[in-house]
Amino acid sequence: MKKLDWIFGNFHFLSNWPVAHANFLPRDHSDHSAMILALTPSSPRMPAPFKFLNVWADRMDFQDIVKASWQSPVNGNPMYKFTSKLQLIKHALKALHRNNSSHISARVAEAKTRWNLAQVLLDESPTSKDLLAAERECAVLYSQLCKDEEAIFKQRSRIQWLKLGDRNTKFFHRSLLHRQSRNEIHVLADETGNLIHDQKEIGLLAVKHFQSLLTSVAPHPEEDPSMLFANPIPTSLIPGLILPVTNKEI
Repeated sequence: MKKLDWIFGNFHFLSNWPVAHANFLPRDHSDHSAMILALTPSSPRMPAPFKFLNVWADRMDFQDIVKASWQSPVNGNPMYKFTSKLQLIKHALKALHRNNSSHISARVAEAKTRWNLAQVLLDESPTSKDLLAAERECAVLYSQLCKDEEAIFKQRSRIQWLKLGDRNTKFFHRSLLHRQSRNEIHVLADETGNLIHDQKEIGLLAVKHFQSLLTSVAPHPEEDPSMLFANPIPTSLIPGLILPVTNKEI
């Protein structure tokens, strides 16, 4: 069974139809399958779960934020204190993300516009120390945001073989888009064979499936485990196998 049939799409295609997918019909008398491309519109985005961004750990104030949250007084048993402080750290990091690294690409574009404007003003008054300092500040901010953008897209794309620092942001972004498109679940079949296409119902079906697995009653183990071992070790060999290892053997 060779996969002879493919549908190719470029970056702009995936940008416009990120959840597009293909259905391959039976081959009949040919080696090839008829292909039906479904340009499914994007479904409403579900609230994303909390994910730690590695760029946060490189900030000067990262340890202070974690320390302040961890030292907050919490009453209760040790496990409750532990989970409560983790929740406090999560809320603090969410606030950090909201103020500094959310919508990172838009922040980069805005920083570049400010830097260009600062350069124009500096060219008009090249002797102004204030404009020179402002231009340097805009340049540093733009450079840092570019590094953060590249690191964030690299982490989200799961690309491990390429190192940071070569301005691979576009590559990481396209890899992320391809990964999201490839991992999209378009349909699931329930226990009766009915196909579920609605994303919300797909999520409920998945939850129901794993709940049935985790809450099912395990079969009672056999009292005699000898049936699990088809070729047991002969009793005559056991004493030699449990002797201490000697230096001569090593």
